[in-house]
Amino acid sequence: MSEETKELIAQEVEVAVQISGDYCAFHEASISVLYDYTNDKQVGYETKEEVGELLEEGHDGDYSDTQMFGAVLVNGEYYVSL
Repeated sequence: MSEETKELIAQEVEVAVQISGDYCAFHEASISVLYDYTNDKQVGYETKEEVGELLEEGHDGDYSDTQMFGAVLVNGEYYVSL
């Protein structure tokens, strides 16, 4: 394989995702992967326990929701299907 060709390694994963912003202006929303449950790996700043609490609450009362989503992990980057 030449140096120009990079092999892609993909894995289907389940991740906890936090979506923040005004749903009326979805183009201004921010989407952050917090935790990779398939690989038991911390992705954001929160610990697994903190992410578990966020998932239980679901909505923080302001402008953030935390939910589980399917995603694809490709060479260290998460692609979330919303």
